[in-house]
Amino acid sequence: MFCGRCGVSEIRIAMARKWMDEFLVHPHPELGREGDVCPFMSRSLSEGHAKLLPFDAREGLTALLALIGELRSELERRGESAGNRRAYLTSVIVPHGLPDDEIVALIARAHGELKGDFVERGLMLGEFWPRHDVAGLHNEAFRPLDSPLPLLAMRHMMLTDLAFLSGDHVDPEAQLTYLKHFRRLFGDTLTGSWPSRLESAEEAARRAYDSASI
Repeated sequence: MFCGRCGVSEIRIAMARKWMDEFLVHPHPELGREGDVCPFMSRSLSEGHAKLLPFDAREGLTALLALIGELRSELERRGESAGNRRAYLTSVIVPHGLPDDEIVALIARAHGELKGDFVERGLMLGEFWPRHDVAGLHNEAFRPLDSPLPLLAMRHMMLTDLAFLSGDHVDPEAQLTYLKHFRRLFGDTLTGSWPSRLESAEEAARRAYDSASI
């Protein structure tokens, strides 16, 4: 139960944490692969690497972009000394103060403006909200970004994020840009099947871009 004396921001953060505890850190029958919905979040939460911060959405887009910028810089600083724990560093913005549909529109604008910058820096910026219709990577019927309230999350990029930066769900021109940054960040360290997986993603992105340009 939520505290009757808590403010709206505290209640929203409690709702977000409850969803993370009950959904993200467990397997799901519709996920389409083994493991938790989010492979990194269980350790992130248990070791205290996840930060949930409120944001009054009535302050508007400029204030939200400023907060994202501050948290992005903080995340980069945290990552410098985190070593192998860098994968578990997460910051989640929990907006409040407006109807959810207005918050969703605000998050979508911020995400659209900043995702490219995040990828260039080796970071990921993810948006979540109720009835989010983006399909899962391993099961088109699964909706991994469907959350009980609008959220905006950021973390360091991992090799497995290749799947989120390429494919039919990403604009072909954006894919080429994202993959260029991915190669710059990881190209010299790729082993095993990763070089061929990256090359395949690049080739598919070029074909998709060429087809869209005809």
